[in-house]
Amino acid sequence: MRLQQALDEEWEVFRSSSAGSRALAAWALDDERYRPFRDLAELRDFFEQRDAVDARDALLADLLRRSPDDRAAQRVMLAALRPGLVRLIRRASAFWDPEEAESAVIAAALDRLASRTIKFPNHPAAGVLGSVWRSVWQRRLRERWEEDYWGHRADAEALDQVVAQRHDTPTHRVLEVIEESVRRGAVPVRGARLLVLNLVHGYSNSEIAELDGLRPCTIRKHRRDAEQRLAEFVG
Repeated sequence: MRLQQALDEEWEVFRSSSAGSRALAAWALDDERYRPFRDLAELRDFFEQRDAVDARDALLADLLRRSPDDRAAQRVMLAALRPGLVRLIRRASAFWDPEEAESAVIAAALDRLASRTIKFPNHPAAGVLGSVWRSVWQRRLRERWEEDYWGHRADAEALDQVVAQRHDTPTHRVLEVIEESVRRGAVPVRGARLLVLNLVHGYSNSEIAELDGLRPCTIRKHRRDAEQRLAEFVG
């Protein structure tokens, strides 16, 4: 996979570079927990150990805290999370071809590490990987709705603009709840599509029926079923 290979090559250069050494030295001045490591390679090796779980998680949490404003911390986090990201890429390959799956996962990981509105989980590696997978799953879910509605995927740049505009709005929160209900199997994808068309885009039962070639009463029945499932999931 070309993107992962490029990241691996970048890491091999960075871990032994003067910039990498300066980053580790700066962290060590700020936090004595970094002082035992001679270079970034040793730090990454520490994250791969199966013992000292609490100490390992504590350092990962510190790097996660630094990562929005520290490219070196992002690079170390990516290197430490590599095995988990590879697993997510394999899972995502069920949705897209390998290169697109790789791109989706790495992009989600970079967004997560650069976010200044992040939460700090007790188990950082699992928390970050879980957040990355939710982002990948939401992307796939949006594409499935697009395919169901338009018959093809929407333009990615146009979609990103729409999503960015509705970020942290009531509509965005409704979408998050619907997406989570589908991910957990509480609401079927077909029902979620009806909820989005009705609650988010404002389509009536009659308009959806015309789009789908069905009777309005059929759409009403399926939408009410989806609403009931969603209410039970939330409540």
